[in-house]
Amino acid sequence: MARLASGHRFGQTIAFALAGAVTALVLAMLTAKMGPPLAGAAVLAIAVAVFVAARPLNALLAALVVTLVLPYWYKFGLLILNFGAGLAVVSIITVTRRARMRWTGVDVVVVLTLLAAFIDWWAHGENVTAARTTFDTVSPLLFYFAARLLRGSAVRVVLLTLIGAVTIGSLTMFVEFAKGSVLFYPPGEYYWNGDNLGSVFRPAGVFGTPPAAVLVLAMVALIAIALRREVSRRRRHLLDACLALIVGAGVLTFTRAGWIGFGAGLITSVFVMWWQGDGRLPKWLMFVPVAAAAFVVALPTFSHEPWFQAGVERGGTLAYRQSIWSISLPLVGNTPQHLVFGHGLNSLVAGQRSEVGNLETDLAEEPILVQHSPHNQYLQTLLEQGVIGLVLLVGWLGGALASGLRHIGSVAPRNRRLVAALAGATVCYLVTSLAASTFREPNTVVVIALLTGLLVSLSNEASTSA
Repeated sequence: MARLASGHRFGQTIAFALAGAVTALVLAMLTAKMGPPLAGAAVLAIAVAVFVAARPLNALLAALVVTLVLPYWYKFGLLILNFGAGLAVVSIITVTRRARMRWTGVDVVVVLTLLAAFIDWWAHGENVTAARTTFDTVSPLLFYFAARLLRGSAVRVVLLTLIGAVTIGSLTMFVEFAKGSVLFYPPGEYYWNGDNLGSVFRPAGVFGTPPAAVLVLAMVALIAIALRREVSRRRRHLLDACLALIVGAGVLTFTRAGWIGFGAGLITSVFVMWWQGDGRLPKWLMFVPVAAAAFVVALPTFSHEPWFQAGVERGGTLAYRQSIWSISLPLVGNTPQHLVFGHGLNSLVAGQRSEVGNLETDLAEEPILVQHSPHNQYLQTLLEQGVIGLVLLVGWLGGALASGLRHIGSVAPRNRRLVAALAGATVCYLVTSLAASTFREPNTVVVIALLTGLLVSLSNEASTSA
């Protein structure tokens, strides 16, 4: 037996050596023909394929890492976004073999949202480039259906992977802040460089923009807080470290809307747990009034500092938003067609990318709106997709939130805190959307699609077993 075992190990060694030699040869050929970047991408794709083939859940885990860690704004950027969406589809197909989804009204709304986007493209008679742009806009919703198929421990595995991927993304923000300039986004298109009117540099790392970064960080922070009580002491220390990096990176963005959303989400989570009879408040909440008091005491010391005035006070931002809203509102209902169907999905993008389509005359007369967006996702949806689009958006997010709140009483006790956190993250997104165009970067849509899918899944599972 010992000889057989020894021979078996020897055979494995030979196999690994041959595989390594073949891999090195293929890598050398790819590098010679395609160059190091594409060769590295090819090797990465092979590694991801092997990882995905190991088990069905791995496709979704890889999709999250690819979408949230790799920047997709440069030459081959859209391929990264499409690759992540493709992995989400693979996850849906492979997991469906083992699990079935009980359809809900929210699922139907998300399907209608996808259909409405492509009907909008078809109705406007746009070109292939416009179809590609439409797909890039709505493809993050595929993560909703990937999440809807998850059950049991897979839910927490996916959420922990999400926290890990976002933590890695937060590290890129610290790197940018230390350097003082953008590294992961085209510098010429970045509006937060800090070189105008004495403003401070606001990093976003791989998340693209500070508003997108802080929204992703705020939602994931709410999930990390909820999972603290479930993990072992050793993992709790690691989770606390991730949470500290996530919150710290969010502070560096000097973006207030996301943290206002975070506060609303946290209050929602705590209230829902209190409503369910769990009156125990997290111990870390005792530090909130202490931190608030320390901030008030220290405020006179640094209130006159340039970084505080430029990064925190930033006077006039509300007035600026109100001016854009006042420009946008008349364009919403200037014709019955625009009121019901909107100007068309990505109609504002056409002002910056002519290959996407023609910019309508009324939008072309407001260049500030085209360049900076309405800074309100509900208003932008009304502008682009009309009342129909707004009903679908509110039906998706509001429907998921209502499902979680309606069924939380029948959710298994170990899942109630998680459902409360998912509801809080949804509230965070809803509130932040009042002052930001939250569909601007696809990573924000990926995260909210995943979280609302999990919220509906856990709620639907509870209503089915009740």
